[in-house]
Amino acid sequence: MNQAQNDEGLALRWWQVIAVAALVAIAAACSGGGGGAPAPSGPPPAGPQAKLDRAAQCDDLLGRLQADALAKIDVQAESLRASGWQINVDPGGFEPPVPAPAEGPRDDQGSGAEGGPDDFTETNAQEAGVDEADFVESDGTHVYALHGNALVVVDSWPPESTALRDTVEIEGYPHAMFVANGRAVVFSEVYDDTGELGADESCRGIGLPLPMPVREPGNPFAGDLAPCLPSFTKVTVLDVAAEPTVVREVYLEGYYSAARRHDAIVRVVMQGGLGVPEAFPDFWSGFYAGPPPANEEEFLAQVDAWVTEAKSAIEASDLDDWLPTQWERRDGTLTELPPPCSEAHIPAPGLSDHGMTRIVSFDMSANESPLRDALVLGAASSVYASQDTLVLAQPDWGWYPRGDEGDRTSVHVFSLEGDATTYAGSGFVPGVPLNQFAFDVVGDVLRLATTETRFRESDGTAETASQVLTTRLSGDSLEVVGSTGPLAPGERIFASRFFGDRAYLVTFRQIDPLFVIDVADPANPTVLGELELPGFSEYVHPLGDTHLLTIGRAADETGRPLGIALRIFDVSDPASPALADEHVFAGDGWSEANYDHRAFTFAAERGLLAFPYVDYQGAFSSTLQLFSVDVATGLSPIGAIDHSALATENCGTPEEWGCPGVAEVRRGLFIEDFVYSIGFAGILVHATSDLDTPVATVVLPSNRVLPPPVAEGEDPST
Repeated sequence: MNQAQNDEGLALRWWQVIAVAALVAIAAACSGGGGGAPAPSGPPPAGPQAKLDRAAQCDDLLGRLQADALAKIDVQAESLRASGWQINVDPGGFEPPVPAPAEGPRDDQGSGAEGGPDDFTETNAQEAGVDEADFVESDGTHVYALHGNALVVVDSWPPESTALRDTVEIEGYPHAMFVANGRAVVFSEVYDDTGELGADESCRGIGLPLPMPVREPGNPFAGDLAPCLPSFTKVTVLDVAAEPTVVREVYLEGYYSAARRHDAIVRVVMQGGLGVPEAFPDFWSGFYAGPPPANEEEFLAQVDAWVTEAKSAIEASDLDDWLPTQWERRDGTLTELPPPCSEAHIPAPGLSDHGMTRIVSFDMSANESPLRDALVLGAASSVYASQDTLVLAQPDWGWYPRGDEGDRTSVHVFSLEGDATTYAGSGFVPGVPLNQFAFDVVGDVLRLATTETRFRESDGTAETASQVLTTRLSGDSLEVVGSTGPLAPGERIFASRFFGDRAYLVTFRQIDPLFVIDVADPANPTVLGELELPGFSEYVHPLGDTHLLTIGRAADETGRPLGIALRIFDVSDPASPALADEHVFAGDGWSEANYDHRAFTFAAERGLLAFPYVDYQGAFSSTLQLFSVDVATGLSPIGAIDHSALATENCGTPEEWGCPGVAEVRRGLFIEDFVYSIGFAGILVHATSDLDTPVATVVLPSNRVLPPPVAEGEDPST
């Protein structure tokens, strides 16, 4: 699973992707005739309130967890019975009718250290002053990178002296980190394969009622695309001011999703971690274990028997069956921490997906900083954070194609003060936001963009439309204040961004409409202008107040995606947005920057853009592309940096061990007049005026498994 899927995408697990397809099939199977459906509009469908119920004590929590589980069993049973015999149709043959897009500066460090550079790029973040964790960080004088299972520290200034300084092994698979004020915080995924941490198998849960691969006994990987061993997010805090030293190790049950930093306060967001009773039966394991039912009556009887057994297991459970575990290692000894239930927030029963979303905060500068938990029952699809607000989006788990109801999302708002993450309120919005860039907070107004899907009862086909909404908390209820109404029927949002009093929305099916929307008056969001052209944008970056820089794909007149496209849009006249310049890469290629904004590095004062690009035409080619970006002169290619030679030096000939993949470039950053390209094989340093001859080269060890340290007096060759 790649980094973007684990991080800001908060991507749905594979069986949830299958779920969308199967539900389309179910809706079609249960309907007949022709006819159309209106474009999505109007208020969210009726149903339970979106507000969260706080369990102040562990004793308050069990009953709420049981009620939610019982409601989920009823939802599954309803879906199974409604699907009838059609549930046996292989859902893999169905696809959603509209393609769904892939999933989205620090100012506290000041200039470089004494004698270091004054001008360097940092992680590309959505909000100023809110750092986002990434696997590459820089303070100008050093580059920090997560490489394989290690943190590597590279002296990066002066550029010609760039060299590997330290390597520290990190337990598990590192995902991302923060580096600030001589400290590093690394988030890695650790599997409890020994049972030492006492967690439940991660694949056990209450899922959507769809066929699941049956795993072979004793083999946790067979039949699954993700390991089912209990998963923990390990938080490793290191002092990196001198020789890197580990000062804290914490294990939090659940999968890493995202992290934000406000000065020294770190908040890490995790998914999963919610168990189920050992006696809870999986419907599909029983379904496939025996002979298939001969008719629909036998199938329904099997559903009824499962409901009875599942509910009995839930009602007999205790709190230990559910809550995630957490541990801290001190002086080599593991100590279990109290369960995280003092700030547990529970949606209405059956509203959210299985699992939990945990927001754990702590002070990275203090070794003894307490861990503060805000826990929400159910998985979240998007996380957004401003200076003082954090937002979680939870699509309605119980929604499936029926009637004229569109999908909807519960939006939960938390206030941030110090290390506290305090629940403020919730509300439903129609549709589903794409990612973190669908959100923005100005004052007391939360602005967001969603795509709403409805299904025709007649044939199960989807109708989509998008909208920009403004919301405001009234007490603990998040209420819609204004809306543009439905935009771009039949299309989905592929990119969105809010800047000041403007929202920019990109939708796509066959053409790429760019909408410019005035959101200055929350009660009256208004479309000011629209531009249509083939293709779509996937990330939108501001160029001052008058222009946008985007990365996405070009497309032909039928909507078939073509090469990667960089575009500059002139939005100085919001009523008439215009394409100012475009650069399209020929052939088949992709960039990590298309789905992860942290791979998009723009040095605004120098007008320089760097991003990785992989070309699949012929032989594998991975480069860091450099462009000059100017609103007056447009996009000018400067050149590309290739790591092929580094890969050969790193792991031998290109035929060995998949060396072409080792040549992949992942990030670029600027320090003064130099560009640093970082990839699996190593780091190259070039003057931005000369990309042909590197001024420094750092070869990194194989990122598969780091060699063990060489003992004093031992022959390194052995």
